[in-house]
Amino acid sequence: RRRHTRLLTVTGVQTCALPICDIRPEAVADPEVLELARRVRVEVDPALPGKYAPATLTLRLRDGGERVASADRLPGTPAHPLNEAERRDKALACLTTGARPMAEAAAQRFIERVDRIDTLADLRELWTPA
Repeated sequence: RRRHTRLLTVTGVQTCALPICDIRPEAVADPEVLELARRVRVEVDPALPGKYAPATLTLRLRDGGERVASADRLPGTPAHPLNEAERRDKALACLTTGARPMAEAAAQRFIERVDRIDTLADLRELWTPA
């Protein structure tokens, strides 16, 4: 679990984000990511109340300097839901990535159908080609 956290930390620091493509096996196996992850130490602060947030990341640099970043909330949770554009972007990324990715056009159609699921006469319409 801590190895996974170290890898995600490195990836997030490198890109200032953590899109789904950054957790693909080939991305996680990147030698640069693995080398940086070996130098990451994860510490849990029992004083922080949340499971994932709040969280603080401290980078200690070779020159002795430090860089600190904090996150007070985790986007995409019930307490901090994604907005419509973020939700669509995340759904599209998830549907077009993975072991059996959908073509982008098919994923877009699927998302549009899910958005109007209450108007579909039959749920099989979700899967029928346009």
